Amino acid sequence: MSFIPSCSLEEQAANKTIPFHPIGSANTGVEAQDRGVTLVYNARTDFVQVPCGSLWQVFADIFPQGSVSFFSLDVEGSEHLVLEKIDFSKVFIEMIMVEVANNFCRKGHPCEARDKAREVLGKNDYIRFSNRVHASDIHIHPFSKNLLEKAKKAGWVPSK
Repeated sequence: MSFIPSCSLEEQAANKTIPFHPIGSANTGVEAQDRGVTLVYNARTDFVQVPCGSLWQVFADIFPQGSVSFFSLDVEGSEHLVLEKIDFSKVFIEMIMVEVANNFCRKGHPCEARDKAREVLGKNDYIRFSNRVHASDIHIHPFSKNLLEKAKKAGWVPSK
């Protein structure tokens, strides 16, 4: 199965594709350029159409009980595009690690893509812990009491 996991089930059913520059990097899609990821590939005119699918559907197929213990997301500044399409009412993810710093989204500098990813998870009640893992945020769902207790015992302080 090969597809870009930033589409809804409806877009997947309609066989939506996303144009990507044929470069070996996860952030060369035109959709990413249009949605808050600043790229150096903007002057290129060559594209490959890549099928678009729903990550939620993958979760449903692999985890039919609807629960995922840990999910790590690193798609070079397009994390918000993937997170926006996950139906959090249908899948429970206890802990999500999301890359928030890379060549296009530098640590300590404003980054719309990072802000959008944090916003999506915040709207879904996740508690964010920054500066625990290099270049990534850890988000723990409040229903994961055991994980939150362990984080607290380890001295983790939620980020604002």
